[in-house]
Amino acid sequence: MNSLLNKSVTLLELLIAITLIGLVALGFSSIDLFSRHHVLTADRRAQIQNDVSYVLDHMAKEINKAIGNRVITGEDPIDLDNIAGDIAIRIYVDLAADGQSPGDGQIGTQGDRWRAYRFNGVANQIWYYSDYPGSYEVISRKILDFAPSSIVSDNFVEITVTARCDPTDTTSSIIDNPSITMSTRIKMPSVSTN
Repeated sequence: MNSLLNKSVTLLELLIAITLIGLVALGFSSIDLFSRHHVLTADRRAQIQNDVSYVLDHMAKEINKAIGNRVITGEDPIDLDNIAGDIAIRIYVDLAADGQSPGDGQIGTQGDRWRAYRFNGVANQIWYYSDYPGSYEVISRKILDFAPSSIVSDNFVEITVTARCDPTDTTSSIIDNPSITMSTRIKMPSVSTN
């Protein structure tokens, strides 16, 4: 009978063991929650960055195709005027890929045409017109701000785009609803403003 008493656990030892197991479990769960939170935030940031990167790459490809000369056509080959009150950028594009603007002063000959990007601030969208002023397609739905600017003397266009995971949510924290701002400078090799 003496041997059975020596193998038993006291109440104090049992309480200490349960407390230690609880502390270890609490530590692992807080590490798990911390990791999940940061992975989720990083994933949201990556999604926004990919979205903005796509928009800027799309614009860079089209703006690199810009062609024209103000003297020949009577218009700048790039136009930063508003479209129906929305911030926009229009580009005269060389679709014929012949590196030439129409020499007769007519816009739209030889397959060249205007393309445009329009920021609809109400819907937080960037619209792309492949044949302006025709129909458009939405290339992003998470845009907060769109700011194109032209450096005419060097034939550059600078574009800054700001996007947010949920652009309509203004109450969440930056961690729960991250935003990102990206800029690019695009050279227009076939454009002359002289």
